[in-house]
Amino acid sequence: MHIRNLRPLLAAVLSLGLGSSLFAQPNPPQRPRVGDLREEQRLIDNAYLGDADFQIKRARERLGGGNNRLAQQSGLWALEQVAYAKRRLERHAPKIEEAGGLFTERATESTRKELRDSYAKVREKYVNTEERLDALAEALKKAGLPILAETLNNVRRLSGDDAVKAVNDGLRRAGETGQGDKAGGETISGGTGGSGSATGAEQTNAQGVRFQQTPDGVLVIPPGTLIAGARLGPNGTIIFKDGTTASINDIRPGPGNTLTVTDSNTGTTKQIDPSTGLPQSRPGAGPAGPASPAFSGSLPAGVTVVDQNGRRITVGPDWRNGEQTGVTKDYIDVAGGMLDSEIKVVRRIIDASSNPWKIQETPGERRNWNFSIRVGDEKKASGSISFLLTVDGGGPTGFTIRSWEVVDASGSRAAVAPAAGRPEAVATFTKGGKYDSFAVGETDWGTPFRIKGPVIDAYP
Repeated sequence: MHIRNLRPLLAAVLSLGLGSSLFAQPNPPQRPRVGDLREEQRLIDNAYLGDADFQIKRARERLGGGNNRLAQQSGLWALEQVAYAKRRLERHAPKIEEAGGLFTERATESTRKELRDSYAKVREKYVNTEERLDALAEALKKAGLPILAETLNNVRRLSGDDAVKAVNDGLRRAGETGQGDKAGGETISGGTGGSGSATGAEQTNAQGVRFQQTPDGVLVIPPGTLIAGARLGPNGTIIFKDGTTASINDIRPGPGNTLTVTDSNTGTTKQIDPSTGLPQSRPGAGPAGPASPAFSGSLPAGVTVVDQNGRRITVGPDWRNGEQTGVTKDYIDVAGGMLDSEIKVVRRIIDASSNPWKIQETPGERRNWNFSIRVGDEKKASGSISFLLTVDGGGPTGFTIRSWEVVDASGSRAAVAPAAGRPEAVATFTKGGKYDSFAVGETDWGTPFRIKGPVIDAYP
């Protein structure tokens, strides 16, 4: 009797519970907060890219001092932070569109626009940092250290964790240890970047020197020098590009990132020419044979030149009584465009008895450049808009602008009217859009340069 009376009450309780469960909703995923997005942009800008810029500057100083291997180390450390920055940047843009928040941090459309604009500035800094790394990588590759250039190419084609793992591969190949995520985020360990081995076969000789096959030849670590055109053969052999062979046990690192190979039959040791990847025809002798320190004439074909630090350098062709004057240039982008500094130098032959020739390079007057393109106020006319463009050298004034280019992403160009005798031009637009600006010139010391200016928003 009592149970029968309880049934209506139990049914009511169960129906209430069922109704509640039908209307219950899971907690929605938390949307990114505006403050968190601003902080992430600050970290990418200052922590990752700021540290990368410092390492690139340090690498250039080391390269200029002939410390090529340390320059490579700094370059790889810079690329490591660039890869971590790329990892964050790839995930950042969608967060701006998903941003939420309450009260003062509410994500309004104006707030999103502010975040998009600041994100674009960080992206531009990322691109500029990558271009400076490009220039450093090319300089190291010319010095016979290609690891940074190859690793940078891998980072460009990969994304996310794989980009960081590609840097880990490069660090391992160079015999270096990475620094991890400098902004306190998750440090990615391991390598290959999901792309498999970047170098193919690898062998190690009796002295612990590693030989790695790359598309350009065999990389020897240490010192991280490339034997151009060579390939690894069976049973611990290396095959030079002219078809001759040697045991990897007979190849050894020498001073200044050089390599030597010893003929096991004759005991003769020859230096491997970094420009050809071949053992020199005679021990230490160049194609033209020895020359006097008071040499006059054109540099003999096939002769390379190193400075007093053993660093390979580019010199002019003509010598008079063992001397020549010249200008050394330092660029901060891979295209050899954005000029950073020039130094007048006097070069004197110290030793021309063997290849490479050894040169004493004495620096003289130096000047630093900080080129930029200033965009003046807009002037509107019927169906067009124009801007005055002015090149500023950042101090020195001894330069001439040879040509201008103002172009959008589709290849459409603005009409540019250069000013006679002045580093100025008027760019006129009849089609709206965002345009990149460029100027090409030469200093009065004969050094060419190319400047990339700001993006111009032109809407007639």
